[in-house]
Amino acid sequence: ALLARRARRAKQDIGEGVRDSSREASLLGDRRAWAREEDLAAEDVEDIFRAILRFSRQLQRDDGE
Repeated sequence: ALLARRARRAKQDIGEGVRDSSREASLLGDRRAWAREEDLAAEDVEDIFRAILRFSRQLQRDDGE
């Protein structure tokens, strides 16, 4: 939760909104590549990181109100 709040403040400082689709796509691509390198199920790793991103966005929205 602390990291999500820090992200919200950093985004506010540079005038960005909560969601950064291109950054999220890049992050998910990196995580899929990492999963394949580690012989993990890339889809499952992506699901986990998508859940983390959803939690972070929701917390940033709730905190910003």
